[in-house]
Amino acid sequence: MSSDLGHLAAADTHGRTAMLCGETVGHNGLRAWTASTRSKIAFWDGRYRDAINHARRGASYNPPGTVQALLACQEADAWSRLGAIDETQAALRGAEAARESIVGGDEIGGLLSCSIGRQEQYAAAALLRIGSYSEALIQADMALGHLQAQRVRVYGTEAQTSISQAMAYVGLKEPEAVTDTLEPVLGLPPERRLDTVIGRMRDLGSMMAGGPGARGAASIKARATLADWCLDSVPRSLALSPGGDSA
Repeated sequence: MSSDLGHLAAADTHGRTAMLCGETVGHNGLRAWTASTRSKIAFWDGRYRDAINHARRGASYNPPGTVQALLACQEADAWSRLGAIDETQAALRGAEAARESIVGGDEIGGLLSCSIGRQEQYAAAALLRIGSYSEALIQADMALGHLQAQRVRVYGTEAQTSISQAMAYVGLKEPEAVTDTLEPVLGLPPERRLDTVIGRMRDLGSMMAGGPGARGAASIKARATLADWCLDSVPRSLALSPGGDSA
């Protein structure tokens, strides 16, 4: 929750404490899920090597359930940020293999599981960063279908998936499809605009600024809309982001 609100230092403190609890009781599931959370925190903090190391540490516990697939996805995510194409693709293959060999279920499911839709969204985001736009769009389309069919809806992951679709369209030089794709995201109320979603939206804005038609009136207007959307968010309203100024 702290990381979703942009308070990464506090989130990392909770993560270290949780890992200590897992080590104390010798619970591999807790250790693996905590490593996954710490990998996510490091990723959003720009510490991509740390994110990879946390993901690999979590995988070393050979945990049951879906976390093994999630850890591989997170490793791919971090490698893609570093521009390491071969490592990204290898980690994505590792996620697929982990999915096929899952043993047992998650002790706590719902939002805390790595559903197939969540895995596909991770794949889409990683493929975008290494320039595989067509593959990314396929993964994002499949992810959104699976996510919307779930009994427990995860609006943050669904929003990130729509943003991945929009980014794929920009990469494929089809900017006219971006606005319609983003409609469900732009409709999110401020209290559901988490820091992770805002980060992806800002990535999209940066991509559009360097994409086709960036100097055109439509692109400029769209980027202004994205920037305004990011300002009206839950981290800002709660003044929990680093430097927290709610003014």
